[in-house]
Amino acid sequence: MNAAVRLGTAGDWPACAQMDVSYQTAYVWQLRAQQSGETARAEFTRLRLPRTVTSSDPGWGNGRAVSQRGDGVLLVAERNARLVGFAIVLHDERRGMDTLPMLAVAPHARRQGVARQLLQSVVETSMRRGRRALRAAVQARNDPAICLLRGGRFALSGYDEQFYAASDVALFFARHLRAT
Repeated sequence: MNAAVRLGTAGDWPACAQMDVSYQTAYVWQLRAQQSGETARAEFTRLRLPRTVTSSDPGWGNGRAVSQRGDGVLLVAERNARLVGFAIVLHDERRGMDTLPMLAVAPHARRQGVARQLLQSVVETSMRRGRRALRAAVQARNDPAICLLRGGRFALSGYDEQFYAASDVALFFARHLRAT
């Protein structure tokens, strides 16, 4: 059953802030970095964990800081007039890019295509705005988000070992939307 995706309003923020944005995964992306002379190499390997773990995005909190920004949009997915997911798109006018800091689906609506619908709506929103690219940062342990982005034609574009306060590795993904 598909969800209806629409532009969010200020009235949608309380439901977004209260949504369970945790995720479960049995995989992580492990970084192996090497440097030899003038050559540096980084490699990521997808590894299966001994058990499934539950994690949450350390940058989310409750979304108030993002909701106060005027440089982006909120997209929400609904079923039967009930919010089942949301995505935040921030605009970087100087670079002509958009950033996707959060895309979440309520636990009861997961594995039903809602995240793909939201991601496609985010891409379409950025394309309509004439953006050259769309980027996202995710924890290296957020395998569900990594699989979603890769399936949405995003490519790994970098990493940062100190991006998150807990020193979790952040993987950066980007999708080119138009030629520069």
